[in-house]
Amino acid sequence: MRASAHRVTASSAYCEEAVDVPTLLANLAARRPIFHSEADFQHALAWQFQLRHPDAQLRLETRPRRHIHLDLCVRLPDRRIAIELKYLVARFEGDVDGEPFNLSNGGAQDISRHDVVKDIVRVETLLADRYADEGWVIAVVERLVLLATSPD
Repeated sequence: MRASAHRVTASSAYCEEAVDVPTLLANLAARRPIFHSEADFQHALAWQFQLRHPDAQLRLETRPRRHIHLDLCVRLPDRRIAIELKYLVARFEGDVDGEPFNLSNGGAQDISRHDVVKDIVRVETLLADRYADEGWVIAVVERLVLLATSPD
């Protein structure tokens, strides 16, 4: 799994300790090269955040406002991070490190790609509403390559 990500922030204020999401993803990839589902990936990423930032408050599947659901909210003493995840993988059946996997094809459909765009809009909305200071959209796509976009 290869990670590529860029941070999107609501303000130009520099935070005391940078949250290095690409490094978190790389550490996660070293431990878990594949996931059973988006929920499995979500939980594993939250765990990585907790290991790196023990003072973080992590919330999965929050509802920050009506009709908006957020996959992962990370609250640190100096900022809030909104994270949306997508797990768009090709069909795979086999064992990885002795663990059986049976993944269905979920990344080849246009609707899935559209869902990633909707996630970007959702995170941008939360940044504009000041619900979060920083936002990430992370998509695990075929061959388990991580991608993220930034307006920079």
